[in-house]
Amino acid sequence: MYYHLKSYRGKMVLQLIILPGGTMATERMNIDERYKLLRLLQEQYRQADRQGKAHLLDNLEVITDLHRKRLIACLHNPDLRRHPRNRERTRVYKADVEQAVRVVADALDWIGADRLQPGLVATAQHLARFGHLTLTEPLLSQLQEISISTVRRILYRIGRPPDRRRPPCG
Repeated sequence: MYYHLKSYRGKMVLQLIILPGGTMATERMNIDERYKLLRLLQEQYRQADRQGKAHLLDNLEVITDLHRKRLIACLHNPDLRRHPRNRERTRVYKADVEQAVRVVADALDWIGADRLQPGLVATAQHLARFGHLTLTEPLLSQLQEISISTVRRILYRIGRPPDRRRPPCG
């Protein structure tokens, strides 16, 4: 059980939140726990009056970290369960793009994805001119389309190599 002070529609509301077993919420709920809690409280929400629904939504908003409109949509859904993916996503960018990002990132001293992506094509063309990278037309078009988020995922996946500088003398 714990108290939570929050502002809702211009009013400060002090809430007493009691979790099952009288424990205090210290960790975020995973998605399965959220759905389980919503299924448990769905019938109570349907039978509550307007003030009861507002109070229940206030508490659920704090506990689940979901927005109010998302909670309302979930609680109105008769089939409240997770649906498995129809198919897994395949990788759009293959090993050649990953290799090109690795070479360009190494040439630019492993700057972050936010700075790497805008200059990716120009640097790749420059490196290809000097023979450090083989640049094909499909690879060039993929490097032009790649997003910062995808570059960030590629950099995370390939990892930065250990520092190659010599240790200081002394």
